[in-house]
Amino acid sequence: MKKFLLLLLLPVLAFANDYKSRFFVGGMIAPSKVEVQYLNREYTDWSVDWGGTASYNGYGNVHVYGGWEFRPFSWLSLSPALGFNRNGWSWERTGHTGGISYFESYLRLELDFHIKGFYMGGGGTYGLAYFFWGEEDGKSTTEDLSQDCEYTASGFYTLGYTIKQHYRVGFILGLDYIESRFGSGSTTMLHVTYMGPTFTYLF
Repeated sequence: MKKFLLLLLLPVLAFANDYKSRFFVGGMIAPSKVEVQYLNREYTDWSVDWGGTASYNGYGNVHVYGGWEFRPFSWLSLSPALGFNRNGWSWERTGHTGGISYFESYLRLELDFHIKGFYMGGGGTYGLAYFFWGEEDGKSTTEDLSQDCEYTASGFYTLGYTIKQHYRVGFILGLDYIESRFGSGSTTMLHVTYMGPTFTYLF
């Protein structure tokens, strides 16, 4: 029985005797590619019509996040955080121009392994996005279109280096998945691949 209780208390003791846990704030500017797939749903359960798929270059893919880095050992850290992201895309076709952007809030969890000053790891996010419609053919699209986000989810890998124990610079590679629904009943699925530099300050 005592051995069983010790096994249960081991994670608590490890975090209580942590190496160097602290608050952090960070961000990234990650150029992205947005793949949009349209799924037209009619109001019957058996009728599904797949629409087209289009690819755009994202703009303004800026992330800001902050949280707490648990550091039970010098070589391991677990970092839950709250983050925000702004991204979007614009399109141009024959006789047709327009754009769209979205603001996303999410929960973030990252697991990293540290070797001397270097770190590598990965994690994921889960959240919601709010869409802002722009101009389409010179007319506002906000009056007759609405788009509600079902959820957002992502996975990412990170690699970087810690400078003087307070500054962390790195590189991130990730994939966002966003599912949303138009007021007309159609569903839009977004796959956003991104990569870019990250910057973190550790208090």
